[in-house]
Amino acid sequence: MSQKTLAKPEITGYEIPLTKASLKQLAKPTVSFTELTSVGRLNLLRKKQKLEPLYVYSPPQSSSMMRDYCRCERYFFWSIRLGLKPRTWTAISDSKALRIGSIFHDVVEDVSVNDAPPSQLLQRAEQRLQDKMTPEQKDDDESGIWEDFYKSVAMALAYTTKYPVLPKGHRIERVEQLYCVRDLSLGNPLIGQIDMVSRSSGKYYIPDHKTTGDPPAVLAQVLQWDLQPFFYRRIVEISLKKPVFAAIHNLILKTGIKFCPNSHDKKGILSYFYRVQKWYEEKEVEAKITPASSPMVRHMLWFGKGYPSDFEKKLKTCDRALRRSPVLKAFPKTPDMYTCVKFKRECQYAPLCATDEHIPALAEVLHQRYVQINPLSRYADKMPDESK
Repeated sequence: MSQKTLAKPEITGYEIPLTKASLKQLAKPTVSFTELTSVGRLNLLRKKQKLEPLYVYSPPQSSSMMRDYCRCERYFFWSIRLGLKPRTWTAISDSKALRIGSIFHDVVEDVSVNDAPPSQLLQRAEQRLQDKMTPEQKDDDESGIWEDFYKSVAMALAYTTKYPVLPKGHRIERVEQLYCVRDLSLGNPLIGQIDMVSRSSGKYYIPDHKTTGDPPAVLAQVLQWDLQPFFYRRIVEISLKKPVFAAIHNLILKTGIKFCPNSHDKKGILSYFYRVQKWYEEKEVEAKITPASSPMVRHMLWFGKGYPSDFEKKLKTCDRALRRSPVLKAFPKTPDMYTCVKFKRECQYAPLCATDEHIPALAEVLHQRYVQINPLSRYADKMPDESK
């Protein structure tokens, strides 16, 4: 690990038991009507208009929250502290990259846990997607969702057929588990849905699977500076009260074979899966000449004893931001305008930022274009009602 590490004493904390009913309350929704805060002034105006007040949230910190805060504090304010989503928002991302990655993860995890034939894996994956789709998406043949779905499933099946999900000697300890822990050095808890925890020779590891449009060997170099594995490490170490030895990144190049929308019958789907598997085999042959072009790479990130000092700093800064007074000026917009574009799309909060903090204009845009959703809803929707 090339980042500067910080010598740190043993992490102290404990795991927080969760239920579906209790999870959303961890976000600590509060209502303000004071003129001292931006949200308070908005609520006074909304009260005159006989609209529901805006909540302010102070949820447990996740790795994505820390990333969003570092990317743009104003984005963090809209997304996390107010829980705002565009009225057109759905559980299935508009981003092609995020859709493929999410479906790929689901299928790999299903393969890891269940010894089932491809037909059953496909059927279960189809049902998971159907459950997330809105009626409009089900009727929209031009959205590309099903094309991305079959590509993701084909990639996952090709990957799990050719490569073991875990290194030799590893066994799965936990799969797709939601962790919520209290780190006694922080004000708010930590939360994370961790794909997998494995164990080998008494040591714990955190495997992860990532799809990429760039050569996996290039992504492996970038991951040397990724802080997400350290966030997951902190959660798992508090939960298990055991050290985590390393993160295992399985990096998979996205296939260039497109799925034909007219091939939805069983024969067409199986033919597509076969072509994708052959595509990866051809790429492997090329990699014998140019190893850096391999379509699948396993990258180990060894943790050592300490945490990167940059990680500790950002963890604590984001923790304080989760409890900061809801004043717009306390969450400035990033000066880097390139940050306002992600996955080639304009930021979903651009209409809010365009009001220049003018409260009446801000209230109008909020009412017309956004809804509030508890930032922990995405976790609660996956949980059973009983205690875990």
